[in-house]
Amino acid sequence: MIQVASLLGVSYTGKSTLAEGIVSRLAHEGVTADVIKKDEAMKAVGVERYGSNDKTGGYSIKGFLKHGEIPAHELHAFMNGQIRTSLDLGHIAILEGGTRTRTAQSETLHDIELDEDGLRIFMLELPFREVLKRARSRRNESGRYDDRLPIALAKLYGQYKGLRSPDAPQIGDIDVSVLDASLQTTELAEITTKEILESC
Repeated sequence: MIQVASLLGVSYTGKSTLAEGIVSRLAHEGVTADVIKKDEAMKAVGVERYGSNDKTGGYSIKGFLKHGEIPAHELHAFMNGQIRTSLDLGHIAILEGGTRTRTAQSETLHDIELDEDGLRIFMLELPFREVLKRARSRRNESGRYDDRLPIALAKLYGQYKGLRSPDAPQIGDIDVSVLDASLQTTELAEITTKEILESC
């Protein structure tokens, strides 16, 4: 039974929208799921690291320069606690971002006991040209600090680097399902929900 559904893909592939769609679709079937968002973890860690006045959502360039690194361990620990809470309630955890390598995944799921088939990775694939198009559109609309060009490009560079490392989940791995992120969210939610329900 799938207990943790991890949505894997670079920024702008629609992970957040899909996660909410899955939760809604599962609720329609009487199943409760919680979305565990890396960006929420980043905000919480940002406040802890940079103070309550942090307006960058945890993506402070000055903060990174001062501390010398992205707070990866804190992020994984924060998400680990949220996943534990979700599973303790008997819910499915939808992990949205933050686990682009097997090492990161292992740290996020540290000491969490899952069934043999308890983790399913849904890999969202989108051509780079479309990623850039979506990035431009969201930057013009959102006003988010991490959508500013230097931050967005740095994030995408790190994400593509992680996804192409030998340590990253691969198409063809037994726990990986590939999704075409250019499809409508409702269609993607239907596909993922069906796979989750069929595992029960």
